[in-house]
Amino acid sequence: MKKYFFALSLLLALPDMAMASTALSSAGTDISSDTVNTAYNQTNAEVCPVTPWVTDADRYGHNITLGDEFVYPDTGLKIKVTQVTSDNKMSAYDVEGPGYSDKSFLNAPEWSRVVQAASSSVNAPCFQISSEAIIARTAQSVMQDTYNLKNFGLSLDNSQSDKENMETVLNSLGENAVVYIPKGSNWDGLLPDNPQKKLTYIWGARQTGDYPPIPGDGDTSVMLSNGVSIEYQNKKTSFTYPFTSFYWNKNQNFTGPWSSNYQQYASGLFRAISGPTSTGNTSPIQATLSSYGNNPSGSYDVGLSLNAQKYGQNSMWGLVIDLNDFSPKSAGAFASWNEYDLWAYGQDIKDWSPDYGNPQGGHRSLFYVNGHSLSPGGWSANKKITVSGTGQDDLPEPVVIGVTASDGTDYVWYATQSGTTGSQKPVFPVPAKILGSISGDTLTVTKVSSGSLNVGDSITGASPVNVVHIVSQLSGTTGGTGTYKLDSNTESAAANEPMYSVPVVKDGTVAWQFGQEKASTISSGMFWTGDAFDFISAIASDTKITQAVLDTSVAQFGQDADVIRMAPGQRLDFSAQGTLATANRHTLSYEASDSALEYKVGGQPVVKVEDDHTFTVNDGNLFINNGNSLVLQNKGGYTNVFLYVDSEGNLTYLGGIGTFKGSIVNTTAAPSSSQASCKAGQFADDASYHYACIADNRWKRVGWNSDSW
Repeated sequence: MKKYFFALSLLLALPDMAMASTALSSAGTDISSDTVNTAYNQTNAEVCPVTPWVTDADRYGHNITLGDEFVYPDTGLKIKVTQVTSDNKMSAYDVEGPGYSDKSFLNAPEWSRVVQAASSSVNAPCFQISSEAIIARTAQSVMQDTYNLKNFGLSLDNSQSDKENMETVLNSLGENAVVYIPKGSNWDGLLPDNPQKKLTYIWGARQTGDYPPIPGDGDTSVMLSNGVSIEYQNKKTSFTYPFTSFYWNKNQNFTGPWSSNYQQYASGLFRAISGPTSTGNTSPIQATLSSYGNNPSGSYDVGLSLNAQKYGQNSMWGLVIDLNDFSPKSAGAFASWNEYDLWAYGQDIKDWSPDYGNPQGGHRSLFYVNGHSLSPGGWSANKKITVSGTGQDDLPEPVVIGVTASDGTDYVWYATQSGTTGSQKPVFPVPAKILGSISGDTLTVTKVSSGSLNVGDSITGASPVNVVHIVSQLSGTTGGTGTYKLDSNTESAAANEPMYSVPVVKDGTVAWQFGQEKASTISSGMFWTGDAFDFISAIASDTKITQAVLDTSVAQFGQDADVIRMAPGQRLDFSAQGTLATANRHTLSYEASDSALEYKVGGQPVVKVEDDHTFTVNDGNLFINNGNSLVLQNKGGYTNVFLYVDSEGNLTYLGGIGTFKGSIVNTTAAPSSSQASCKAGQFADDASYHYACIADNRWKRVGWNSDSW
C-alpha cells in the first residue's frame, strides 16, 4: 500500500498562490489543510502541470493498486482504493474519517477533482501527488518561480535608496525571471541603472504616472490592479509581441452568413456597452499611437495595422465596419458616422515646388487605395518542390510560378505534386477559355472564347472551387460547345461561368496545375450599394480645394475606359449653390427620348446636339466672337464656305453662290459723303438712293425710280 499527500504546486501567473506556498516544508512534513484551502481559494486553480499517475502510474512510477490511500493531512480524512480496473484506474473507494460517513465533503472542489482524476484520465486539480510523504518540489524551488520583492526586504516606497536596493536584487536574478510587485507598493518603474537582462514584472499595484516607463530593455510589465495592463519596451533587444492572442479554426462544420450565421470566430472579443444612463464616449477598442521618431520613408508608424492573406478559396474581407441604427427615433447629430481625420500644419506640396499641381498621393493622404499584381518567381530546372498537405492540421501555402505562354500572355501555375523539376523547361500550354455550367458530373459548354477542350483537361476557375477533369465528351462539336463528363460530381458552376480548360503539366516528378492570368484587375476601387443615400459624396463649404476634386490627367486608360460613365437621363448640374432650391437649374444630360445631348435651363432644352449631327439652339442666339468663322461644309461640293463677322461688325461670306431664304435686313447707315469710311463691297440704302462702296472709303450712289409696278 502507498500513501499519497497533497503538495501545493505553483502557477507562474498567480503570485498570491506562490506566497501561500511558503508554508510548505522541504522535509516532507504534512501540509495543513488551512494552508491548502487558503491557497486554493485565493487562486481557484484548476490545472496541474503534469499528473500522469491517474492513468498507468504516478509520476514516480507507482501503479494505483488495491489499498492505496489518499490522505488529506490535519483532517483525518482519507480515500482508500477498494477496486482497481485493468488499466490501473480507481473504480471504487471508501472514505474514512470521523463525521464524514455521508461523504458530502467529496463535493468540495479539491476532493471531487481528486476522485475524478483517480477514476479517469482527467488531470487532478492544481495539487501534485507526492509518494511516501516526500514533497515533489522544495519550497525554495517553488519560490523561485516568481520573486516577490517584499520577500527581499524591500520597502517599495519609491525612495531612491529603495530603488538602489531593488536594482541589487534584480541583478541577482536569472534571465527571464518573473518578479512580483505586491499590492500596496509604490514604484514609478524607474531604476538608477536598469538590469541588463529580460525580466517580467507582475504588478499587484499600479505603476505611477500617466505614461509609466517599463523598467528595462525587453522587459514586460503585467499590471493586475484596476484592470489588466500589459506594457513592453524595446531598445536594442530583438522585438517580441508583449501580448499575443492566437486562434486556429479547424472546424469544417461552421456555416457562414448565407446560412444566417454572422458569428465571426476570432482570436479575441472586445465588447463594450453604453447603457441607457451613459453619456457616451464608449469604445470596445482604443488604439493610440504617439510617434516621436525622425526617420521618414525608412519606416512607417501605423495607428492600426491589419493584414489578411488569402491562400484558399474562402471569401475574405480585409475590414468590415457595420453600423446598425436600431433606434426608432429620428437620427440626431452624428447618429452614425465613420470618420477619418487628419490635422496638420503647412502645405503638403509647396506651391513653389516643381511638383505642385501635379496629380499625386503627396506626403499626406487621408485615404490611400493601392492595387497591384503579384510577381511570382519563374520556372527553375532541377528544383525541389514541396507541396503542403490539405489536412486539418496543415497550412497549404501554394507554390506558384509565372510562365509566359506562346500567346505572349503571362500566366501563373501552381504545384499539385511534390518532387523535383526536370532539366528542360516543359511546354506550358495556352488555356482554352470557355463559358459554361457544371451540374453533377456534367460540364455544359455554351461558348468557347478561344482554344479547344480535350479529354484529360483540368477545368478550373472561381467555380468549380476544386479542380475537376474531363473524362469524355458526351455531345456537341469536338473540343467545342457541348457536354462533357467529369471525374467528380461534387462540384458546381452556374450558367455562363468563365472557366479554363487546360491539361496538367508534368515536369520531372512535379505536377503543375494552371491557375489564371498573372496580370490582375480589381473590379472597383470603391463600390457603393444601398437605397438610402442623399449624397454619395458631399464637400462642405469650409473645404478649400486648390487643384481639383478629381484629376485623372496622368492615369493610363484602356481603350474602353471612361473618366465618368453615365446613363441616359442622368444630369450634370452646373449652378447649384449648396441649397435644394438652386439645384438642377443648369444641367447637361443625354436624353434617350430625343436621341440628343441637351443643355437645359430651368428644365427646358436650350441647346441640343442630336445623334444625326443636328445642332439646335432654341429661343436664343448663336454668337461667334472675335472674328472667328462659322465654317460650313456643303454636301454639293463647295469645300469651304466661310461666314464671319469682322472686327468692325461687317458680315462677310466667302464661297460660292449663296442662297438665302427669308429676308436680309441691312441696317448700315447711309454715308454722309462719297468719302465716308467704308469697305469695298459694303452697301447702304435710304429713301432716295442706293449706295455702294466701290473701294475703301469711296462711295457711289444711284437714285430710286419713282415709278410704280
